[in-house]
Amino acid sequence: MHIIFEGVLPRHIKALVRYCISQKRFFTLQQLNTQISIFKYGYSEKMNKPRPIDRDHLTAEDKKIVQSASQMWLLGRLLPLMVGEFVPNDDPHWICYLGLLSVMVLCTAFEFTSDSIETLQLSIEDYLLRYNQLYPNSIAPKFHYLLHLPTQARLFGPLRHQWCMRFEAKNSQLKQFVGKNFKNLPKTIAERHQNYMCMHLLPSPGVERTNFLYSGDEIHKVDEYPLESFHPSQLKAIIMTTFPNKLFLPVSSCVKCLGQEFRPSGVICLKKPEDTDYPIFGEIRHVVVVRDSIYVAAQLYTTLGFNYHYYSYEVCLDNTYSVVLVSQLALYQVLHKYTINLQTLIVVRSCDHIEFFV
Repeated sequence: MHIIFEGVLPRHIKALVRYCISQKRFFTLQQLNTQISIFKYGYSEKMNKPRPIDRDHLTAEDKKIVQSASQMWLLGRLLPLMVGEFVPNDDPHWICYLGLLSVMVLCTAFEFTSDSIETLQLSIEDYLLRYNQLYPNSIAPKFHYLLHLPTQARLFGPLRHQWCMRFEAKNSQLKQFVGKNFKNLPKTIAERHQNYMCMHLLPSPGVERTNFLYSGDEIHKVDEYPLESFHPSQLKAIIMTTFPNKLFLPVSSCVKCLGQEFRPSGVICLKKPEDTDYPIFGEIRHVVVVRDSIYVAAQLYTTLGFNYHYYSYEVCLDNTYSVVLVSQLALYQVLHKYTINLQTLIVVRSCDHIEFFV
């Protein structure tokens, strides 16, 4: 987290935006900030919506772009969609930035293979060579730390399992317990945190708690729908095949499960990208809750290809449907679709596979 989201990424975005605005005049700072403000973020992204970039932070050498780590991560992967239409496809500064996005996708993957670690190492080396050629006076120690990440992944596994994101979130929560009492601060924080944990771990009267740290899935409003009411016919057929002994299905408006929020209009990945094939995505139409299992009924997309300039997959809706358990998703992350110049694009934020520039 500190190496990329609070080190390399904000420094590179600052250098890239200054290049695009001051040297090439591809767009203005006002245009960029307008895009940041009006961009149609997905429902799970709105809480991390980036702030507008201050001109002083952009021009001053001793200041950096002010964003939280989550905001910077979101801004980094959506920046191509915001301003990519203003930048030529063959611009070397833009290609260098897309190389950083490849490194980000691999570094935040939930799993690694020996091949993906090798790809990460080559991607980092290629990125640093390009960056050093374009911005020779903008190298910082955290750029060097990137070189150690492949070795760290080989020794300890996926890098996101070692980051500080959750520790920083917990630290932010503990700061809220302080209030105005600075006398014996450790005791105050300990007592208030224990009260907080007791409140959240206390089960309802007469109900035995079955888990400790995980409070369970959050299932919002549920309505029973007869199987005959599902449309179109292709969706009804796959639902009747999946639930042959059901006359009614409990459908929820929203389910939060293990940090992911499943609701209609969200995008899921049913098949991961591979060297010889593109991933398969689907747009959620219904979230079905059967006993303790959560299913999503999705309309599938046809993946037309990978648009390297926007660093996203170009897709179009198909007339096929699928019903799948959320626990069996190829990538356990809710994605979103974006429409840029009549193209429907999907950005994968973390995966152990990347598409290469051709």
